[in-house]
Amino acid sequence: MEIEELLQIYRSARQQFEELSLEHVDLNGTALPGISLLRCSVSQSNLQDIDLSESDLYKTEFKLCSLTRANLSQARLRRARIQDVDLTEANLSGADLSGSFLVSTNLYIANFSEALLVNTFLKGCHLRETNFHKADLYKANLSRSDANGANFTEATLKRTNLSESNLYQANLVKASAPYVNLTEAKLGEANLIEANLTGSMLTGANLAAANLSHAMLVEANLNAVDLSMATLNGTKLLGANLGGADLDGADLSNANLSGANLRLANLDGAKFRNTVMPDGSIRSDAPVELPELASPLVIPTNPQGNRAHISVEQLLERFGSGERDFPRLEMRKALLFGAYLRAINLQESDLREAYLRQANLYSSNLQGANLSAASLVGCDLNSADLQGADLRDADLRGADLRGANLKGALLYRANLTNTRLQSSNLRDCDFQEATMLGAQLSGADLTGANLFGADVMLEQLKTAIR
Repeated sequence: MEIEELLQIYRSARQQFEELSLEHVDLNGTALPGISLLRCSVSQSNLQDIDLSESDLYKTEFKLCSLTRANLSQARLRRARIQDVDLTEANLSGADLSGSFLVSTNLYIANFSEALLVNTFLKGCHLRETNFHKADLYKANLSRSDANGANFTEATLKRTNLSESNLYQANLVKASAPYVNLTEAKLGEANLIEANLTGSMLTGANLAAANLSHAMLVEANLNAVDLSMATLNGTKLLGANLGGADLDGADLSNANLSGANLRLANLDGAKFRNTVMPDGSIRSDAPVELPELASPLVIPTNPQGNRAHISVEQLLERFGSGERDFPRLEMRKALLFGAYLRAINLQESDLREAYLRQANLYSSNLQGANLSAASLVGCDLNSADLQGADLRDADLRGADLRGANLKGALLYRANLTNTRLQSSNLRDCDFQEATMLGAQLSGADLTGANLFGADVMLEQLKTAIR
């Protein structure tokens, strides 16, 4: 059937069509509310701004189509197949996509509020800033999807698969997510206030600086989770597994850890106030002042040498305006979690105890910088120049230092677990008492390096240059 014939029939009051094949059609801006296209196939077509509200698209296939800004509100898309389709800014509020299959689909800023997505397949889809407010995603598969900044407020995520997904700065306030799978998901700075994550699987997830105030994590598996600088005020963690978790700087005020497993957990700098510990005792430490994420951090004057004083807020603003040269800054304890500082010049800067987890410092100049006791977990330092840098007691777990120049750097007691150091220049480095288990050293130049007391396997050194 030609598209003109379909439109003519539709306008004559007949709205149901079955098993049609539509290819290379242009329906840009066409209004077809309430139409039924059952088990149809639509491919390589322009459907931008189309109105398919309240339509019935049962088992219909869309392939290589543009549906940007399409209106599919209240549409019935049960068991539909949507592949290589652009649904940017599409309105799917109240739509029923149960059992549908979405592959390589762009859903940027799409609206799924109050939509039904039970058993829907969305693996690997682009979901940045997508709105799932009050949507039902029971047993849906969103694994490996990019949901940066997505809105899941009050959504149903029971037994939903979000493993290995990017949920950085996502909003999950009051989400109902018991038994959700968030294994190795990236939830840095996410908002999970009052979320129900009972029995959830969060093994290896990154929740650094996330807000989990009053969340329910009863019997959740948080093994090896990064909860550094996270807010866990009033969080219920009864019977939770926090073995090997990183709680460095986390706020556990009024949290309930009764029966929880804290074996090998890192509690350095964690804040305890009226906290119920695993054995039922109450722990309240002396108040510890921690930097607030939203506050500009003004660095105190360093009496040694002439250093520039700048706040984190000013640094990021000036960097965003195109400035790159910031040598000899005084930025001790600066909070720069996830900061984008690619190719920045911080030569000889004081970054002691700085919080640079997951920061992007690719090809940056950090020659002679003082990064002692800094947190650089997961930091991108690929091709960076760290010649002569002070990295004593620094935490570099999982950091990317491939091709970096660390000649003469001090790495005494540094944590380099699972750090990528392939093809890096490590000549004359001091690795005394450093932890290097799992560090990848293929092609790295260790000539003259001091490995006395370092925790490293001979097998790791076989492919290094010595």
